[in-house]
Amino acid sequence: MLNKLAALIQELTEFYSELNEIEAQKRSVLITLDFNKLNEFERKEQPLVLKARGLEAQRQELCSSLGCKNKNLEDVVNELTYKTKEEKQKIEGAYLKLKKVILNFHQTIEENNKIIKNYNEHLQSYANKLNNAATNNLDVML
Repeated sequence: MLNKLAALIQELTEFYSELNEIEAQKRSVLITLDFNKLNEFERKEQPLVLKARGLEAQRQELCSSLGCKNKNLEDVVNELTYKTKEEKQKIEGAYLKLKKVILNFHQTIEENNKIIKNYNEHLQSYANKLNNAATNNLDVML
């Protein structure tokens, strides 16, 4: 059962590494506002969202079978009874690698969201200036 957990953690690590790479590539596209490329990224991410659901279902099922129903992966890794020190190191090492990848992924998403928020604020400000200029110019014409 612990080999399945190690394999799942490895699969999750690879999955989030791939997802993070897409998010990082998306950043340069966000900066240049290339909407065609952004749509490409969205198409790439759609199947990954489905895969994430499947991996989460596997994690929940595996955790339940290990007697750790409704617990997060960190709690499961910390609460398991390991047969050998090597087994414990393998699972804990794989988990720490996964945790690092997921934290990096969340940081990348946060940075992308900041870029989007910044664009939204600038565009709103610009739209307000255009509206004010149009209103002022129309007043002069009337």
